[in-house]
Amino acid sequence: MEETKLKVSSDRKRDIGYDHIRFVATIMIIVHHFRAVLLTSGLPHPQFLSLISERGTISTGGIGVAMFFMLSGAMMLHTTGDDFHPLSFYRKRLIRIWIPQWIGFIAAFLVNMIFTPYLFNFKPTELLIAFLGLNYDHEFWGQFGLNMPYIFGEWYTAVIILLYLVYPLLRWLFRHQRLLGTLIISAIFVVNLGLGFLTYSGGWFSISNGIMYFWLGMLFEAYKDYLNNKIVICVGAASLLFLIWSPLTLFGNPILPTFVFSIGLFIVLHHIKFSCRFSRYVCKHSYEIYLTHHHVFIILMPLMLTAYSTGLQLFLALIAFTGLTFLVSEVLQKASNKVSSLIRF
Repeated sequence: MEETKLKVSSDRKRDIGYDHIRFVATIMIIVHHFRAVLLTSGLPHPQFLSLISERGTISTGGIGVAMFFMLSGAMMLHTTGDDFHPLSFYRKRLIRIWIPQWIGFIAAFLVNMIFTPYLFNFKPTELLIAFLGLNYDHEFWGQFGLNMPYIFGEWYTAVIILLYLVYPLLRWLFRHQRLLGTLIISAIFVVNLGLGFLTYSGGWFSISNGIMYFWLGMLFEAYKDYLNNKIVICVGAASLLFLIWSPLTLFGNPILPTFVFSIGLFIVLHHIKFSCRFSRYVCKHSYEIYLTHHHVFIILMPLMLTAYSTGLQLFLALIAFTGLTFLVSEVLQKASNKVSSLIRF
């Protein structure tokens, strides 16, 4: 098959639509984990969080992660053109992922050592895997007799590292065998909905799902110009009706409602060219925010909130802890940039 030239090689201007998606996905995940920490800590759970966090099996967390995977695929294709060099790509992308992870891990490890000395009980191998951001899921590593410490980062980090490692292969497949690649990846995704291979937490932590979303993001970047206003309006209306319906399952699977809605929302959000100072700030620090927010919530919420906290107090706590997360993320990014500047690409 004749090589397909990528349109993005001649046009790599910043796409504000992708910034909008990144901003919304980040806020969704923050809200989701705030609610999750309330539930796991036995703190009161206000009604307003339920209303904005979950409809059927469609949750802000599932949507946010799905859109991040799609965004990663779209941005990879948007920023890598015909002058693609795998070694250079690995150096830049993995350093961008790993340095914030390493710095954050060391800082979180030292803090945890003060309050939770049990960390001495973990094996060096377990700590090394966690340091590299490859925790993924405790059930997966448990098959190898490993008990993973969750000190810093999220399961998403492990899957995105894997996607970056295989991106040269995905890119080649996308350029030379796009239809075949779409059929293969779609088949793996569908079959694995039932088999659940390398899929955990009820199917929400999944390598095959991550690859599917990533590939869809690549397809979106290649064909986004075909989505005119009428198509986007129809997709938006269908997505709204789907959210109102909010099915618990599609074809017997609870993952598919989030899958369908996330694709529709991704398309609609990209078409809304929104940008302001706050959204640009969140987008600039989105990866660091993703790494830190959950741990800020886990550490501070049980200390600052009680079983008697009111809905207003919880709302103010959400704002305050999110603001603190932004500050921590900004410090982490500055430290990471300094370390990165010492590394020659």
